[in-house]
Amino acid sequence: MGTVPIQLRIRLDEAARSTSFVFDRWGDPDRPGRWGWNPFGVEVSGHRTFDGVTIPSAGRIGWFVGTDRWPDREFFRYRVTDLHLITTDAALAHEECG
Repeated sequence: MGTVPIQLRIRLDEAARSTSFVFDRWGDPDRPGRWGWNPFGVEVSGHRTFDGVTIPSAGRIGWFVGTDRWPDREFFRYRVTDLHLITTDAALAHEECG
């Protein structure tokens, strides 16, 4: 099948935290049977810090991000409320025990 280069556009706020991720995704979002490359991505609405690591902890995902069609094509919202990071040392210890 080969490889297809994808251009990922990431917007950052003044604190260098991501506010959106947009890229062209192969699909048929309107379902007329015409597949092609369409804008797809995430709008980040919140950040939280867990164990010293800040992540995009809330947002919405869908087709046509950044266009006038975005409000109708959002299909998933997320919120991370808890996160436990596994360090390399902890992962190795777990493998040794398991």
